[in-house]
Amino acid sequence: MRLSIHILLTHLILVLFVCALATGQPASSRRQTDRVILSADFEDGHTGEWNSYGAGVSVERTNGSPALQTQGDCQIFWGGPGDLFRKTRDLTIQGDITVERDDVSSGFLVRMATQSKGSASGGYYACIRKLAAGYAIVQLYRFPEFALLQEARVHGMVQAGRPVHLKVMCKGPHLWVWAGDLNVPAITEFDDRHLAAGFVGLKADNNRATFDNIRISTVATTPRSPVVRNWSHVKGAVFITSESVNSYQMWEEYHPDAVSRELAYAEASGLNTVEVYLHFLLWQKHGRTYLDHIEDFLRRADARHLKVTFILFDDVGTVEPPHLAPYGDPVPGVHNSQMQGCPGRDIIDRHYSEYRTRLKAYVQSIVQPHRDDPRILFWQTYNEPSHATTLPLLADSYRWIKETGCKTPISATGGGAFYGSYYSDFPTFHSYLDPKAPASQEMVLGDGGSEHLCTETLDRPGVDVPKLVKYFSARKTGWALWELMIGRDNCRFPWGSPKGAPEPTMPFHGLIYPDGHPWSQEDIKAIRAN
Repeated sequence: MRLSIHILLTHLILVLFVCALATGQPASSRRQTDRVILSADFEDGHTGEWNSYGAGVSVERTNGSPALQTQGDCQIFWGGPGDLFRKTRDLTIQGDITVERDDVSSGFLVRMATQSKGSASGGYYACIRKLAAGYAIVQLYRFPEFALLQEARVHGMVQAGRPVHLKVMCKGPHLWVWAGDLNVPAITEFDDRHLAAGFVGLKADNNRATFDNIRISTVATTPRSPVVRNWSHVKGAVFITSESVNSYQMWEEYHPDAVSRELAYAEASGLNTVEVYLHFLLWQKHGRTYLDHIEDFLRRADARHLKVTFILFDDVGTVEPPHLAPYGDPVPGVHNSQMQGCPGRDIIDRHYSEYRTRLKAYVQSIVQPHRDDPRILFWQTYNEPSHATTLPLLADSYRWIKETGCKTPISATGGGAFYGSYYSDFPTFHSYLDPKAPASQEMVLGDGGSEHLCTETLDRPGVDVPKLVKYFSARKTGWALWELMIGRDNCRFPWGSPKGAPEPTMPFHGLIYPDGHPWSQEDIKAIRAN
Protein backbone atom coordinates (compact mmCIF):
# COMPACT_ATOMS: atom_id res chain seq x y z
CA MET A 1 0.00 0.00 0.00
CA ARG A 2 2.77 2.43 0.95
CA LEU A 3 4.65 1.57 -2.26
CA SER A 4 1.58 2.25 -4.40
CA ILE A 5 1.09 5.66 -2.77
CA HIS A 6 4.76 6.43 -3.32
CA ILE A 7 4.48 5.49 -7.01
CA LEU A 8 1.34 7.62 -7.38
CA LEU A 9 3.01 10.64 -5.78
CA THR A 10 6.08 10.23 -7.96
CA HIS A 11 3.87 10.02 -11.04
CA LEU A 12 1.94 13.16 -10.01
CA ILE A 13 5.15 15.15 -9.50
CA LEU A 14 6.40 14.00 -12.89
CA VAL A 15 3.16 15.10 -14.56
CA LEU A 16 3.36 18.53 -12.91
CA PHE A 17 6.99 18.86 -13.98
CA VAL A 18 6.14 18.01 -17.60
CA CYS A 19 3.27 20.53 -17.55
CA ALA A 20 5.61 23.18 -16.21
CA LEU A 21 8.09 22.47 -19.01
CA ALA A 22 5.28 22.74 -21.55
CA THR A 23 4.30 26.20 -20.28
CA GLY A 24 7.88 27.39 -19.84
CA GLN A 25 7.42 28.25 -16.14
CA PRO A 26 6.80 26.49 -12.81
CA ALA A 27 3.25 25.17 -12.42
CA SER A 28 2.80 27.20 -9.24
CA SER A 29 3.60 30.51 -10.95
CA ARG A 30 1.67 30.31 -14.20
CA ARG A 31 0.12 33.63 -15.08
CA GLN A 32 -3.64 33.85 -15.18
CA THR A 33 -5.23 35.07 -18.39
CA ASP A 34 -8.53 36.78 -19.11
CA ARG A 35 -11.42 34.44 -19.93
CA VAL A 36 -13.56 35.50 -22.88
CA ILE A 37 -17.26 35.68 -21.94
CA LEU A 38 -18.57 37.00 -25.25
CA SER A 39 -17.11 37.56 -28.70
CA ALA A 40 -19.37 39.20 -31.31
CA ASP A 41 -18.34 40.10 -34.85
CA PHE A 42 -21.92 40.00 -36.28
CA GLU A 43 -20.76 37.93 -39.25
CA ASP A 44 -24.03 35.94 -39.15
CA GLY A 45 -26.00 39.11 -39.85
CA HIS A 46 -27.99 38.96 -36.59
CA THR A 47 -27.97 41.19 -33.51
CA GLY A 48 -27.88 38.10 -31.28
CA GLU A 49 -28.38 38.67 -27.56
CA TRP A 50 -28.27 42.47 -27.76
CA ASN A 51 -31.40 44.33 -26.63
CA SER A 52 -31.85 47.90 -27.87
CA TYR A 53 -33.72 50.80 -26.28
CA GLY A 54 -34.39 53.92 -28.32
CA ALA A 55 -33.52 54.20 -32.02
CA GLY A 56 -33.44 51.19 -34.32
CA VAL A 57 -30.51 48.77 -34.52
CA SER A 58 -29.51 46.49 -37.40
CA VAL A 59 -26.53 44.61 -38.77
CA GLU A 60 -25.17 46.38 -41.84
CA ARG A 61 -22.06 45.97 -43.94
CA THR A 62 -19.69 48.82 -43.01
CA ASN A 63 -16.10 49.26 -44.14
CA GLY A 64 -16.26 45.87 -45.83
CA SER A 65 -17.62 43.76 -42.95
CA PRO A 66 -20.91 43.36 -41.05
CA ALA A 67 -21.29 45.53 -37.94
CA LEU A 68 -23.99 46.53 -35.48
CA GLN A 69 -25.35 49.89 -36.62
CA THR A 70 -27.54 52.35 -34.74
CA GLN A 71 -29.92 54.77 -36.41
CA GLY A 72 -29.81 57.42 -33.69
CA ASP A 73 -29.83 57.89 -29.92
CA CYS A 74 -29.99 54.47 -28.23
CA GLN A 75 -28.61 52.08 -25.63
CA ILE A 76 -27.97 48.41 -26.40
CA PHE A 77 -27.54 45.85 -23.62
CA TRP A 78 -26.12 42.35 -23.67
CA GLY A 79 -28.60 39.74 -22.37
CA GLY A 80 -32.22 39.94 -21.23
CA PRO A 81 -33.37 42.35 -18.50
CA GLY A 82 -34.13 39.49 -16.12
CA ASP A 83 -31.02 37.43 -16.83
CA LEU A 84 -28.83 37.92 -13.75
CA PHE A 85 -26.00 36.01 -15.46
CA ARG A 86 -25.54 39.06 -17.66
CA LYS A 87 -24.83 41.24 -14.64
CA THR A 88 -21.10 41.57 -14.09
CA ARG A 89 -18.84 43.71 -11.94
CA ASP A 90 -15.19 43.17 -12.85
CA LEU A 91 -14.77 42.88 -16.62
CA THR A 92 -13.16 44.19 -19.78
CA ILE A 93 -15.22 45.25 -22.78
CA GLN A 94 -13.58 46.34 -26.01
CA GLY A 95 -14.40 46.74 -29.69
CA ASP A 96 -14.25 48.92 -32.79
CA ILE A 97 -16.50 51.99 -32.72
CA THR A 98 -17.29 54.33 -35.60
CA VAL A 99 -18.75 57.78 -34.96
CA GLU A 100 -20.30 59.27 -38.08
CA ARG A 101 -19.98 62.99 -37.31
CA ASP A 102 -18.29 65.53 -35.05
CA ASP A 103 -19.27 66.50 -31.50
CA VAL A 104 -21.27 63.36 -30.72
CA SER A 105 -20.13 60.32 -28.78
CA SER A 106 -20.45 56.55 -28.75
CA GLY A 107 -19.05 54.01 -26.35
CA PHE A 108 -19.53 51.33 -23.69
CA LEU A 109 -21.72 51.07 -20.58
CA VAL A 110 -20.61 49.08 -17.54
CA ARG A 111 -22.22 48.29 -14.16
CA MET A 112 -25.56 49.76 -15.23
CA ALA A 113 -28.23 49.12 -12.58
CA THR A 114 -31.04 48.73 -15.13
CA GLN A 115 -31.55 48.24 -18.84
CA SER A 116 -33.32 51.27 -20.26
CA LYS A 117 -32.87 54.27 -22.51
CA GLY A 118 -31.60 57.34 -20.71
CA SER A 119 -29.22 57.87 -17.81
CA ALA A 120 -31.41 57.28 -14.77
CA SER A 121 -29.53 54.23 -13.46
CA GLY A 122 -26.14 53.84 -11.80
CA GLY A 123 -23.07 52.84 -13.75
CA TYR A 124 -20.39 54.29 -16.03
CA TYR A 125 -20.13 55.36 -19.67
CA ALA A 126 -16.79 55.46 -21.52
CA CYS A 127 -16.95 57.01 -24.96
CA ILE A 128 -15.05 58.41 -27.91
CA ARG A 129 -15.91 61.87 -29.25
CA LYS A 130 -14.41 63.59 -32.29
CA LEU A 131 -14.31 67.36 -31.96
CA ALA A 132 -14.72 69.92 -34.71
CA ALA A 133 -11.34 71.28 -33.60
CA GLY A 134 -9.77 68.35 -35.46
CA TYR A 135 -8.90 65.87 -32.72
CA ALA A 136 -10.74 63.30 -30.62
CA ILE A 137 -11.17 62.83 -26.89
CA VAL A 138 -12.08 59.87 -24.72
CA GLN A 139 -14.42 60.55 -21.80
CA LEU A 140 -15.59 58.72 -18.68
CA TYR A 141 -18.99 59.59 -17.16
CA ARG A 142 -20.79 58.38 -14.05
CA PHE A 143 -24.55 57.86 -13.85
CA PRO A 144 -27.14 58.83 -12.72
CA GLU A 145 -25.95 62.45 -12.60
CA PHE A 146 -24.02 62.04 -15.86
CA ALA A 147 -20.95 63.52 -14.16
CA LEU A 148 -17.83 63.84 -16.31
CA LEU A 149 -15.09 62.21 -14.24
CA GLN A 150 -12.23 62.49 -16.71
CA GLU A 151 -11.42 63.16 -20.34
CA ALA A 152 -8.22 62.94 -22.35
CA ARG A 153 -6.98 63.74 -25.80
CA VAL A 154 -6.61 60.62 -27.95
CA HIS A 155 -3.27 59.67 -29.46
CA GLY A 156 -3.14 59.91 -33.24
CA MET A 157 -5.71 60.95 -35.83
CA VAL A 158 -9.37 60.00 -35.47
CA GLN A 159 -11.60 60.62 -38.47
CA ALA A 160 -15.40 60.66 -38.57
CA GLY A 161 -16.64 57.47 -40.20
CA ARG A 162 -13.45 55.51 -39.37
CA PRO A 163 -13.33 52.89 -36.57
CA VAL A 164 -11.48 53.45 -33.32
CA HIS A 165 -10.71 50.65 -30.89
CA LEU A 166 -12.10 51.46 -27.44
CA LYS A 167 -11.37 49.35 -24.36
CA VAL A 168 -12.77 49.67 -20.83
CA MET A 169 -11.63 47.66 -17.81
CA CYS A 170 -13.16 47.86 -14.36
CA LYS A 171 -12.05 46.02 -11.24
CA GLY A 172 -13.36 47.09 -7.85
CA PRO A 173 -13.19 50.89 -7.60
CA HIS A 174 -10.61 51.16 -10.39
CA LEU A 175 -11.48 51.90 -14.02
CA TRP A 176 -9.20 52.18 -17.05
CA VAL A 177 -10.04 53.39 -20.56
CA TRP A 178 -7.94 52.96 -23.70
CA ALA A 179 -8.64 54.55 -27.09
CA GLY A 180 -6.71 53.51 -30.19
CA ASP A 181 -3.36 53.13 -28.41
CA LEU A 182 -3.64 50.03 -26.19
CA ASN A 183 -0.19 50.41 -24.63
CA VAL A 184 -1.08 53.06 -22.06
CA PRO A 185 -4.55 53.89 -20.67
CA ALA A 186 -5.87 57.29 -21.66
CA ILE A 187 -7.86 57.42 -18.41
CA THR A 188 -7.06 55.84 -15.06
CA GLU A 189 -9.82 56.49 -12.54
CA PHE A 190 -10.70 55.63 -8.94
CA ASP A 191 -14.41 55.82 -8.13
CA ASP A 192 -16.15 53.77 -5.45
CA ARG A 193 -19.70 54.99 -6.16
CA HIS A 194 -20.81 51.91 -8.12
CA LEU A 195 -19.22 48.66 -6.96
CA ALA A 196 -22.13 46.28 -7.53
CA ALA A 197 -22.48 44.04 -10.58
CA GLY A 198 -24.49 45.58 -13.40
CA PHE A 199 -25.44 45.33 -17.03
CA VAL A 200 -23.00 45.81 -19.90
CA GLY A 201 -23.96 47.71 -23.01
CA LEU A 202 -23.27 49.97 -25.95
CA LYS A 203 -24.44 53.58 -26.28
CA ALA A 204 -24.79 55.97 -29.21
CA ASP A 205 -25.65 59.62 -28.55
CA ASN A 206 -27.77 61.25 -31.24
CA ASN A 207 -25.80 59.81 -34.12
CA ARG A 208 -25.51 56.86 -36.44
CA ALA A 209 -22.69 54.75 -35.01
CA THR A 210 -21.36 51.25 -35.64
CA PHE A 211 -19.98 48.66 -33.21
CA ASP A 212 -17.92 45.66 -34.29
CA ASN A 213 -15.58 42.98 -32.92
CA ILE A 214 -17.06 43.29 -29.44
CA ARG A 215 -15.30 41.23 -26.80
CA ILE A 216 -16.24 40.92 -23.12
CA SER A 217 -13.86 39.10 -20.78
CA THR A 218 -12.97 38.58 -17.15
CA VAL A 219 -10.13 40.54 -15.55
CA ALA A 220 -7.08 38.51 -14.57
CA THR A 221 -4.38 41.19 -14.63
CA THR A 222 -4.68 44.97 -14.47
CA PRO A 223 -2.45 47.94 -15.39
CA ARG A 224 -1.08 50.45 -12.91
CA SER A 225 -3.72 51.63 -10.44
CA PRO A 226 -4.02 55.33 -9.57
CA VAL A 227 -2.46 56.78 -6.46
CA VAL A 228 -5.51 57.27 -4.26
CA ARG A 229 -4.94 60.42 -2.24
CA ASN A 230 -7.24 63.09 -0.88
CA TRP A 231 -6.41 66.47 -2.42
CA SER A 232 -9.48 68.29 -1.09
CA HIS A 233 -7.36 70.39 1.30
CA VAL A 234 -5.39 72.09 -1.50
CA LYS A 235 -6.00 75.83 -1.84
CA GLY A 236 -3.30 77.07 -4.16
CA ALA A 237 -2.16 79.57 -6.76
CA VAL A 238 0.36 79.77 -9.57
CA PHE A 239 3.22 81.98 -8.38
CA ILE A 240 5.28 84.43 -10.42
CA THR A 241 6.64 87.49 -8.63
CA SER A 242 4.72 90.64 -9.53
CA GLU A 243 7.91 92.35 -10.77
CA SER A 244 8.56 89.64 -13.41
CA VAL A 245 7.16 89.42 -16.94
CA ASN A 246 7.44 85.61 -16.77
CA SER A 247 8.86 82.87 -14.58
CA TYR A 248 12.14 82.85 -16.53
CA GLN A 249 12.80 86.38 -15.33
CA MET A 250 11.69 85.53 -11.79
CA TRP A 251 14.36 82.84 -11.54
CA GLU A 252 17.18 84.52 -13.49
CA GLU A 253 16.80 87.77 -11.56
CA TYR A 254 15.98 85.99 -8.31
CA HIS A 255 15.04 88.44 -5.54
CA PRO A 256 14.65 86.62 -2.20
CA ASP A 257 13.00 89.57 -0.46
CA ALA A 258 10.31 89.84 -3.16
CA VAL A 259 9.70 86.10 -2.95
CA SER A 260 9.32 86.20 0.85
CA ARG A 261 7.06 89.25 0.79
CA GLU A 262 4.66 87.81 -1.80
CA LEU A 263 4.62 84.32 -0.29
CA ALA A 264 3.53 86.06 2.92
CA TYR A 265 0.57 87.46 0.98
CA ALA A 266 -0.33 83.91 -0.06
CA GLU A 267 -0.29 82.69 3.53
CA ALA A 268 -2.31 85.68 4.74
CA SER A 269 -4.91 85.03 2.03
CA GLY A 270 -5.55 81.53 3.34
CA LEU A 271 -3.68 79.62 0.64
CA ASN A 272 -1.58 76.57 1.45
CA THR A 273 0.10 75.71 -1.88
CA VAL A 274 1.98 77.48 -4.69
CA GLU A 275 2.66 76.18 -8.20
CA VAL A 276 5.95 77.31 -9.73
CA TYR A 277 7.38 76.86 -13.23
CA LEU A 278 10.97 75.68 -13.64
CA HIS A 279 13.04 75.98 -16.84
CA PHE A 280 15.59 73.89 -18.72
CA LEU A 281 17.44 76.90 -20.22
CA LEU A 282 18.04 78.36 -16.75
CA TRP A 283 19.40 75.06 -15.46
CA GLN A 284 21.58 74.66 -18.55
CA LYS A 285 23.20 78.09 -18.14
CA HIS A 286 23.21 78.68 -14.39
CA GLY A 287 23.51 75.11 -13.04
CA ARG A 288 24.40 75.12 -9.35
CA THR A 289 23.17 78.68 -8.82
CA TYR A 290 19.74 77.76 -10.17
CA LEU A 291 19.53 74.68 -7.94
CA ASP A 292 20.48 76.85 -4.94
CA HIS A 293 17.69 79.28 -5.77
CA ILE A 294 15.20 76.40 -5.92
CA GLU A 295 16.30 75.28 -2.45
CA ASP A 296 16.07 78.86 -1.16
CA PHE A 297 12.54 79.14 -2.56
CA LEU A 298 11.50 75.94 -0.80
CA ARG A 299 12.84 77.26 2.52
CA ARG A 300 10.94 80.52 2.16
CA ALA A 301 7.71 78.77 1.16
CA ASP A 302 8.03 76.39 4.10
CA ALA A 303 8.49 79.33 6.46
CA ARG A 304 5.08 80.52 5.29
CA HIS A 305 3.51 77.06 5.70
CA LEU A 306 3.11 76.68 1.94
CA LYS A 307 3.59 73.43 0.04
CA VAL A 308 5.18 73.67 -3.40
CA THR A 309 4.51 71.88 -6.68
CA PHE A 310 7.10 72.46 -9.41
CA ILE A 311 6.27 72.33 -13.15
CA LEU A 312 9.19 70.99 -15.20
CA PHE A 313 7.95 71.47 -18.79
CA ASP A 314 5.29 73.56 -20.52
CA ASP A 315 3.68 73.56 -23.98
CA VAL A 316 2.29 77.10 -23.59
CA GLY A 317 4.16 80.18 -24.76
CA THR A 318 3.57 83.39 -26.69
CA VAL A 319 7.30 83.98 -27.21
CA GLU A 320 9.11 81.39 -29.32
CA PRO A 321 11.81 80.25 -29.05
CA PRO A 322 12.20 80.84 -25.30
CA HIS A 323 15.26 82.85 -24.27
CA LEU A 324 17.09 84.18 -21.24
CA ALA A 325 17.82 87.83 -20.38
CA PRO A 326 17.24 90.44 -21.58
CA TYR A 327 13.46 90.17 -21.32
CA GLY A 328 11.03 92.41 -23.15
CA ASP A 329 8.60 94.68 -21.35
CA PRO A 330 4.98 93.52 -21.16
CA VAL A 331 3.02 94.45 -24.26
CA PRO A 332 0.37 96.95 -23.10
CA GLY A 333 -3.05 95.35 -23.02
CA VAL A 334 -1.93 91.88 -24.14
CA HIS A 335 -2.62 88.90 -21.87
CA ASN A 336 0.54 87.08 -20.67
CA SER A 337 2.50 88.77 -23.44
CA GLN A 338 5.96 87.41 -22.47
CA MET A 339 4.98 83.84 -21.56
CA GLN A 340 7.64 81.30 -22.61
CA GLY A 341 7.27 77.53 -22.78
CA CYS A 342 9.84 74.91 -21.82
CA PRO A 343 11.98 73.59 -23.42
CA GLY A 344 10.54 75.23 -26.56
CA ARG A 345 9.02 73.98 -29.80
CA ASP A 346 12.30 73.86 -31.72
CA ILE A 347 13.84 71.40 -29.26
CA ILE A 348 10.67 69.33 -29.03
CA ASP A 349 9.77 69.27 -32.71
CA ARG A 350 13.18 69.04 -34.37
CA HIS A 351 15.99 68.24 -31.94
CA TYR A 352 14.58 66.02 -29.21
CA SER A 353 17.00 63.12 -29.68
CA GLU A 354 19.91 65.58 -29.55
CA TYR A 355 18.72 67.14 -26.26
CA ARG A 356 17.27 64.06 -24.58
CA THR A 357 20.28 63.30 -22.37
CA ARG A 358 20.51 66.90 -21.17
CA LEU A 359 16.77 67.06 -20.51
CA LYS A 360 17.03 63.92 -18.40
CA ALA A 361 19.91 65.45 -16.42
CA TYR A 362 17.83 68.61 -15.86
CA VAL A 363 14.90 66.61 -14.46
CA GLN A 364 16.94 64.32 -12.25
CA SER A 365 19.30 67.00 -10.90
CA ILE A 366 16.24 68.84 -9.59
CA VAL A 367 14.25 65.83 -8.38
CA GLN A 368 17.07 63.75 -6.87
CA PRO A 369 17.87 66.12 -3.94
CA HIS A 370 14.12 66.49 -3.25
CA ARG A 371 12.79 63.03 -4.00
CA ASP A 372 11.52 62.60 -0.42
CA ASP A 373 11.12 66.29 0.38
CA PRO A 374 7.93 66.89 2.43
CA ARG A 375 7.88 70.51 1.26
CA ILE A 376 6.98 69.33 -2.25
CA LEU A 377 3.33 68.34 -2.58
CA PHE A 378 3.72 66.64 -5.99
CA TRP A 379 5.67 67.03 -9.24
CA GLN A 380 4.10 68.29 -12.46
CA THR A 381 6.05 66.97 -15.41
CA TYR A 382 4.12 68.97 -17.97
CA ASN A 383 1.71 71.90 -18.13
CA GLU A 384 -0.94 71.49 -20.86
CA PRO A 385 0.84 68.94 -23.11
CA SER A 386 -1.06 69.49 -26.34
CA HIS A 387 1.25 68.57 -29.24
CA ALA A 388 1.80 65.07 -30.59
CA THR A 389 5.55 65.77 -30.67
CA THR A 390 5.41 66.41 -26.91
CA LEU A 391 4.50 62.78 -26.16
CA PRO A 392 8.08 61.38 -26.02
CA LEU A 393 9.17 63.98 -23.44
CA LEU A 394 5.90 63.55 -21.52
CA ALA A 395 6.58 59.81 -21.21
CA ASP A 396 10.30 60.19 -20.58
CA SER A 397 9.99 62.83 -17.86
CA TYR A 398 7.59 60.60 -15.91
CA ARG A 399 10.05 57.69 -16.10
CA TRP A 400 13.04 59.88 -15.24
CA ILE A 401 11.42 60.96 -11.99
CA LYS A 402 10.53 57.37 -11.11
CA GLU A 403 14.14 56.33 -11.77
CA THR A 404 15.32 58.53 -8.88
CA GLY A 405 13.30 56.41 -6.45
CA CYS A 406 10.99 59.35 -5.80
CA LYS A 407 7.77 58.37 -4.02
CA THR A 408 6.17 61.82 -4.39
CA PRO A 409 3.17 61.68 -6.77
CA ILE A 410 3.55 62.87 -10.36
CA SER A 411 0.95 64.42 -12.64
CA ALA A 412 0.55 66.36 -15.89
CA THR A 413 -2.43 68.37 -17.10
CA GLY A 414 -5.30 66.20 -18.29
CA GLY A 415 -8.56 67.18 -19.92
CA GLY A 416 -10.01 67.28 -23.41
CA ALA A 417 -7.19 69.20 -25.11
CA PHE A 418 -4.27 67.60 -23.25
CA TYR A 419 -2.39 64.30 -23.08
CA GLY A 420 -1.33 64.46 -19.41
CA SER A 421 -3.52 61.66 -18.06
CA TYR A 422 -1.48 59.04 -19.94
CA TYR A 423 1.48 59.64 -17.62
CA SER A 424 0.06 60.72 -14.27
CA ASP A 425 -0.27 59.09 -10.86
CA PHE A 426 -3.52 60.98 -10.28
CA PRO A 427 -5.77 63.24 -12.38
CA THR A 428 -5.15 66.98 -12.62
CA PHE A 429 -7.12 69.33 -14.85
CA HIS A 430 -7.77 72.98 -15.69
CA SER A 431 -11.23 74.50 -15.31
CA TYR A 432 -12.12 77.69 -17.14
CA LEU A 433 -15.32 79.15 -18.57
CA ASP A 434 -16.12 81.52 -21.39
CA PRO A 435 -16.15 84.93 -19.67
CA LYS A 436 -18.95 86.01 -22.03
CA ALA A 437 -21.18 83.11 -20.98
CA PRO A 438 -24.05 83.53 -18.51
CA ALA A 439 -23.06 83.61 -14.87
CA SER A 440 -25.09 80.44 -14.30
CA GLN A 441 -22.74 78.36 -16.50
CA GLU A 442 -21.28 75.41 -14.58
CA MET A 443 -17.55 74.83 -14.35
CA VAL A 444 -15.96 71.84 -16.07
CA LEU A 445 -14.27 68.62 -14.93
CA GLY A 446 -14.98 69.16 -11.26
CA ASP A 447 -16.99 66.03 -10.48
CA GLY A 448 -14.19 63.53 -9.89
CA GLY A 449 -14.02 64.15 -6.16
CA SER A 450 -11.12 64.38 -3.74
CA GLU A 451 -8.82 62.10 -5.78
CA HIS A 452 -8.74 64.79 -8.50
CA LEU A 453 -7.11 68.22 -8.37
CA CYS A 454 -7.77 71.38 -10.38
CA THR A 455 -4.35 72.96 -11.01
CA GLU A 456 -5.63 76.09 -12.81
CA THR A 457 -8.85 78.08 -12.59
CA LEU A 458 -10.20 81.68 -12.46
CA ASP A 459 -11.16 83.95 -15.37
CA ARG A 460 -13.33 86.81 -14.18
CA PRO A 461 -16.18 87.38 -14.82
CA GLY A 462 -16.67 83.81 -16.11
CA VAL A 463 -15.39 82.44 -12.81
CA ASP A 464 -14.69 84.46 -9.68
CA VAL A 465 -13.12 83.25 -6.46
CA PRO A 466 -16.31 82.85 -4.39
CA LYS A 467 -17.90 80.85 -7.22
CA LEU A 468 -14.98 78.47 -7.69
CA VAL A 469 -14.51 77.98 -3.94
CA LYS A 470 -18.18 77.11 -3.52
CA TYR A 471 -18.16 74.79 -6.54
CA PHE A 472 -15.05 72.81 -5.64
CA SER A 473 -15.80 72.72 -1.91
CA ALA A 474 -19.16 71.08 -2.61
CA ARG A 475 -17.33 68.38 -4.59
CA LYS A 476 -14.43 68.04 -2.12
CA THR A 477 -11.95 68.90 -4.87
CA GLY A 478 -8.79 70.93 -4.34
CA TRP A 479 -7.93 73.87 -6.59
CA ALA A 480 -5.26 76.38 -7.60
CA LEU A 481 -5.84 79.87 -9.01
CA TRP A 482 -4.13 81.45 -11.94
CA GLU A 483 -2.59 83.31 -10.17
CA LEU A 484 -1.45 84.79 -6.85
CA MET A 485 -0.09 88.18 -7.97
CA ILE A 486 -1.58 90.83 -10.25
CA GLY A 487 1.61 92.07 -11.87
CA ARG A 488 3.82 92.55 -14.93
CA ASP A 489 2.91 89.28 -16.64
CA ASN A 490 -0.28 91.07 -17.78
CA CYS A 491 -2.68 88.25 -16.85
CA ARG A 492 -5.04 90.91 -15.49
CA PHE A 493 -6.00 91.48 -19.15
CA PRO A 494 -8.40 88.90 -20.63
CA TRP A 495 -7.59 86.39 -23.36
CA GLY A 496 -7.64 88.07 -26.76
CA SER A 497 -7.28 91.56 -25.36
CA PRO A 498 -5.85 93.83 -28.13
CA LYS A 499 -2.57 95.69 -27.92
CA GLY A 500 -3.06 99.03 -26.16
CA ALA A 501 -6.28 98.02 -24.43
CA PRO A 502 -7.11 100.16 -21.37
CA GLU A 503 -6.59 98.86 -17.88
CA PRO A 504 -9.44 96.47 -16.99
CA THR A 505 -11.82 97.54 -14.27
CA MET A 506 -11.79 93.92 -13.08
CA PRO A 507 -8.62 91.77 -13.26
CA PHE A 508 -9.11 88.69 -15.43
CA HIS A 509 -6.66 86.65 -13.31
CA GLY A 510 -4.87 87.31 -10.04
CA LEU A 511 -5.63 87.71 -6.36
CA ILE A 512 -3.22 90.26 -4.81
CA TYR A 513 -1.72 93.56 -6.04
CA PRO A 514 2.03 94.23 -5.57
CA ASP A 515 1.43 96.43 -2.51
CA GLY A 516 -0.34 93.52 -0.77
CA HIS A 517 -3.99 94.55 -1.05
CA PRO A 518 -6.40 92.04 -2.62
CA TRP A 519 -8.61 92.74 -5.61
CA SER A 520 -11.58 91.84 -3.44
CA GLN A 521 -12.01 91.23 0.27
CA GLU A 522 -14.80 88.83 -0.70
CA ASP A 523 -12.17 86.66 -2.41
CA ILE A 524 -10.13 86.42 0.78
CA LYS A 525 -13.19 85.76 2.93
CA ALA A 526 -14.23 82.90 0.62
CA ILE A 527 -10.77 81.31 0.68
CA ARG A 528 -10.28 81.62 4.42
CA ALA A 529 -13.80 80.38 5.19
CA ASN A 530 -13.20 77.20 3.15
